[in-house]
Amino acid sequence: MVQAILAGRKTQTRRIIKPAPTLADNNVWQFKGKTNAAGGAKAAPSTCSIRKGDRLYVRETFFAMGGWRKNGLTPSGKQKWRFSDETMIHGFEYKYMDTMQHAPCVRHEVGWHKRSSLFMPKAAVRIWLEVTDVKAEMLQDISEHDSIAEGVERLDGYYLNYRGNNYVQTNARGSFISLWKSINGTGSWVDNLWLWVYTFRVLSVTGAPI
Repeated sequence: MVQAILAGRKTQTRRIIKPAPTLADNNVWQFKGKTNAAGGAKAAPSTCSIRKGDRLYVRETFFAMGGWRKNGLTPSGKQKWRFSDETMIHGFEYKYMDTMQHAPCVRHEVGWHKRSSLFMPKAAVRIWLEVTDVKAEMLQDISEHDSIAEGVERLDGYYLNYRGNNYVQTNARGSFISLWKSINGTGSWVDNLWLWVYTFRVLSVTGAPI
């Protein structure tokens, strides 16, 4: 989905609301002390920490210059290792999946190493976003328009099936369903959970936010 953001296809994302909201008679959501109609639920204990106007950065798989260094022993005596990120020390810029031009180094060599988004330092961030809208919605209520905004890919008039089967989707919503299942499991669509829906625009793709 990082590539979908860079291509300008993805302007919306969904996250499961935790804890799950409970049903209420007034059919509204409680959102940061304000109420706005969203149909059939109350989310007073499930406030959203992200608001319209907030600026966010995207974590992604990246490549850092450095090497693995010995970092003590485990209680059982096994050698532990720690990655030493030396990218900025040597005046290099971080690289990404779409900018890496050669194979990364093997574990014990000094050079470019592939790193999980979980370990991405803020200095390596290249994509900054601004939240333009926040709403609550049940998973299965996603529209065709919003499915397109989720960044599903279209090829030769059809939409991509993310489940890996040998057929394509005729509409964006079907493509999004396959994407959701591929990430969250087959039964996740049937669960029809409540979600926070974030709409955003790209502020910057390199360096600090504008």
